Amino acid sequence: MPHINIKLLEGRDKAQLEELSAAMTAAMQKVLGCDDKYISLSMEEYSKQEWQTVFAQEIHDKSATLVKAPGYDPKSLL
Repeated sequence: MPHINIKLLEGRDKAQLEELSAAMTAAMQKVLGCDDKYISLSMEEYSKQEWQTVFAQEIHDKSATLVKAPGYDPKSLL
């Protein structure tokens, strides 16, 4: 463990997602000192409309657990 779950808007190509996965894995290894075999990562892509619900549930409703809050209104994406 750890497990990384990335939620993002759809539209990135496979190479970008693979590069992001490699960068996140490398950062976890460096900062936490854990071996690659213990790290798992998933990515969930959403439309701009679907993101409204994800934002409400994962960001707005869990603001007390955020370590970095976003600086945008999700409605600006529509």
